[in-house]
Amino acid sequence: MPAGRLADKFCRRRLFFIGGVIFLALSAVCGLNPTVDVLIPARATQAIGGAVLVPISLDLVLPEFPLNQPATATALWGASQAVAAATGPSLGCVLVAARGRP
Repeated sequence: MPAGRLADKFCRRRLFFIGGVIFLALSAVCGLNPTVDVLIPARATQAIGGAVLVPISLDLVLPEFPLNQPATATALWGASQAVAAATGPSLGCVLVAARGRP
């Protein structure tokens, strides 16, 4: 909710980009970390980036569709979120296995 309010007050695209950079950077930290002591705060901070991305992404998608098709826009947005949620952990496992970690 705070991210949506901030997006209304400031530039949506800029805040979406900032959230994406936070999420991506902390994803790299999570993948490269040597200990659990680094992983836990990195994952917590990564969640902040994700919390910025999700509400703003729908806000950016809706205006790209005709005004009479908000259900189509929301359905495609939801489907893309589901694909990301389904493939992200699997891809992460593949990357971890390729790196040689148990």
